[in-house]
Amino acid sequence: MKLYLIPGTGTDKRLFTEQFKEFPHLIVPQWLVPLSKKESVISYAKRMSAEIDTSSPFIVGGVSLGGMIAQEIALTLRPAAVLLISTCSDSKSISLVHRLAGKLMRRTPNPVVRLQFKIAASLVNRLTPARLVHKEIYAHMLKEMSPELVRWQSGAATEWKLSQPLSVPVFHIHGTKDKIIPLKNIKADATVPGGHLINVTDAGAVNTHIKKFLDGLQSTV
Repeated sequence: MKLYLIPGTGTDKRLFTEQFKEFPHLIVPQWLVPLSKKESVISYAKRMSAEIDTSSPFIVGGVSLGGMIAQEIALTLRPAAVLLISTCSDSKSISLVHRLAGKLMRRTPNPVVRLQFKIAASLVNRLTPARLVHKEIYAHMLKEMSPELVRWQSGAATEWKLSQPLSVPVFHIHGTKDKIIPLKNIKADATVPGGHLINVTDAGAVNTHIKKFLDGLQSTV
């Protein structure tokens, strides 16, 4: 069964480096150019849906903003299941500080966004391997992301709420130390003692949870 995972703000398919090793049927849709800096998550998800092959059973999911987009896609495409990592179903679950930061990023000029991500990339490179595996890959993502895309991503994540409950199986993995979307604000099916990027920093544990979920799902299909 194909597994579609959508990355979060400021990242691309390289975010799932460790998941690609474990799940050969993993597919990561490419980011689309936003129609405007205020395009809604609903509109964006409808356009991204075109990249998903619905001719056979599939699972859709994502990390952070990617998980929000995945939930919107699930409302219309009816996947076999939804896999969520470090995300939420209502932007109010995001910490107030990060919601304000997201809104501010939308108004930030492109040159400033580039500078901010260049500084962030430098900080990532200073992290020890124990804190962030593949830190060089993550640093490159930060430096290479389009400012226009990041500005849209940052703003869109702060202004979205799922309009209705999903009618397919949902499995949510979350970090106990997530400061962007605190665990207390959401209901998770499995937790990992890490922060917002648990699929990178705690890939082994996250992959184990994903495998158990997929195995259980396959037995019911």
